[in-house]
Amino acid sequence: MTANGSGSRSVSTSESGRAESSTEVRREPALDGPDASEPIIESRDLDVYYGDDQALRGISMAIPEQQVTALIGPSGCGKSTFLRSINRMNDLIDVARVEGELFFRGKNVYDENVDPVALRRKIGMVFQKPNPFPKSIYDNVAYGLRVQGKDDGDLDEQVHTALERAALLDEVEDQLDSSGLDLSGGQQQRLCIARAIATDPEVILMDEPASALDPVATSKIEDLVEELAEEYTVVIVTHNMQQAARISDKTAVFLTGGELVEFDDTDKIFENPEHDRVEDYITGKFG
Repeated sequence: MTANGSGSRSVSTSESGRAESSTEVRREPALDGPDASEPIIESRDLDVYYGDDQALRGISMAIPEQQVTALIGPSGCGKSTFLRSINRMNDLIDVARVEGELFFRGKNVYDENVDPVALRRKIGMVFQKPNPFPKSIYDNVAYGLRVQGKDDGDLDEQVHTALERAALLDEVEDQLDSSGLDLSGGQQQRLCIARAIATDPEVILMDEPASALDPVATSKIEDLVEELAEEYTVVIVTHNMQQAARISDKTAVFLTGGELVEFDDTDKIFENPEHDRVEDYITGKFG
């Protein structure tokens, strides 16, 4: 796959799900972005099983660096399973079994000599439901820095920088000693994002980060995702096709049975997909 061409996209999605060209999309490719021929993440014939049930079937795709890649598809199609495979979160499920290869910067993350904990320091994750620790806002962000021994510099500056990158600092700067649990749902999710980026990972995985939020909070998360892609690689699972069209550079369409049916530039997926099954899903004929 090649990177998006220069110029802004102008795709949107109607209520039926079909992309239209009437609304300008804010997401623009970086002019001096990384070479898309060198993916940061690549899966090759990846299969994932939960016991006897196969959740993913032969997934092969190359995810470009410092772009937003959206994973869409109906419930139960395997998109969250694929997301969790990238940083080996599926290892925490006893019955999960992975076959095939998944590379991060050219190294198979499932090699025996790969430490999953060290891998997750490079590939952070933000979950569907905000999960701040029962600690102060400050300690939520500082937690990972302390655990990883990265707090030997100016910890205050590191915490403030992470909150600023997560577009939260202005709202909480005078209450850093307050509990993170006292924040609104949208603020809690941005606090979790601040916590994830404080340790400076290379990739941020997001599993439906705005699904439980109101439209205003969702808009803030979407704006934040676009900003984060200037420094990080973002892979986001979403059920909201309008959201995928607005914020992503690449879109992968998973369909029932754990199959990756199509992966391409987002405008291509929504305006002119190669597969009838993808068009049927986007137009709301099934799913």
